[in-house]
Amino acid sequence: MRRASVLSAVLLLLYAASALAVAPPRNATLEIPLPGGLVPSVFPALEKSSLPMATLAARYGGEWNGTVNPRTGTAHLIYGSSVDLGAGRLTDAVSAEAAARGFVAGNKEIFSVNASELVVNSMENAIGQWGAIFSQTVEGVEIYGSRVIVAMTESGRAVAFGADVYPGAKADAPATLDAAEAVAAAQRSLGSDAARDDIQEVVPVILPIEVDAELPVAFRPAFRVHIRSQEPYGDWMSFVDAADGKVLWRYDRVRMTNVIGTVDADAEDVGYCQGLSLQPMENMTVTVTGGSSDVTDAGGQFDIAHGGTTPVTVTARFRGSWFDIDRYTGTNPTFTGTATPGTPFAIHWGATNSRADERDCWLHANRTHGWIKRVDPTFTGLDYMMPVSVARTDLYCPGNAWWDGTGINFCEA
Repeated sequence: MRRASVLSAVLLLLYAASALAVAPPRNATLEIPLPGGLVPSVFPALEKSSLPMATLAARYGGEWNGTVNPRTGTAHLIYGSSVDLGAGRLTDAVSAEAAARGFVAGNKEIFSVNASELVVNSMENAIGQWGAIFSQTVEGVEIYGSRVIVAMTESGRAVAFGADVYPGAKADAPATLDAAEAVAAAQRSLGSDAARDDIQEVVPVILPIEVDAELPVAFRPAFRVHIRSQEPYGDWMSFVDAADGKVLWRYDRVRMTNVIGTVDADAEDVGYCQGLSLQPMENMTVTVTGGSSDVTDAGGQFDIAHGGTTPVTVTARFRGSWFDIDRYTGTNPTFTGTATPGTPFAIHWGATNSRADERDCWLHANRTHGWIKRVDPTFTGLDYMMPVSVARTDLYCPGNAWWDGTGINFCEA
């Protein structure tokens, strides 16, 4: 039982890894998302009365638990008591594949697919276990993202298994493009320099695409075109419709290590009598010197697109989407620090690097702007970078504040 439990855990990791391997990273605007994504975000529990679970109970006995793939309706993953595969000891990949195929062939009610439709995706052996992962095919063409998985002990027992397959699937249209035309279509859509492109592979696939409630999945004949381009720079995976040449899905395999972090400040949340408290600073622009920038969200968080892991210089000041705070006399505060991409970096405004009125004005001006937008989302009269002048000593000062038609002004306290 302990070995079965260990393999179940290994299988869960292996299965997750196989799904993540085809999940695109978030990157540039040149990416084209796949409608609905490739893998459902939630896999509900498989009812004990379902055909796979009832078949297991009747055929093998034992205790089983499982989850269902809501898109395919198949048993995503089942685990629990083990099943003797009747194949003896699994000594190599050949015997492991044969045992897994035999188990699938004898249990179509569980796997919802014929073993003859499967091709090996991965066959791994570790810590006394075998993990077999197959892909479903239609007339020899892989259904991209499909999976059948069987986890077995070397002694020949299946301890976890499942299927993300599409029973009865077939391409919605005949393929009319050849590989060369698919490459050309991918390059045109990407706008790459064809003369400098490095074409890695061109593979025919059937791509499942979530459509709507009436027709949950469409099966488009496609080519998976892998291009490493210099301009625009990237390692692009494009899925080109083999019937009409449209790029259905594209992502960059180059994963960026972004500059991430938070901005907060010691500010008066309610008023002077309540004292200072730590508050997130929203709508503030944070910039990587020589690179990109981002505006903090309601939690004061920023995420600046970046490549590489070399430490960078990060700057910020009381300037952002809606306000630009200017100290009437003296120099405006600027925060400068060194951040390591991928490691959260904290920007803190306090008494050592800013004035209390600068921090308070930023907090409450942004709160007010947000409140107005919630009351009337269509109002845009204040949607600009409003100047906010603090520490004034002229005009209506001391002890005053006023609106001048463009911005707001506060006297020196």
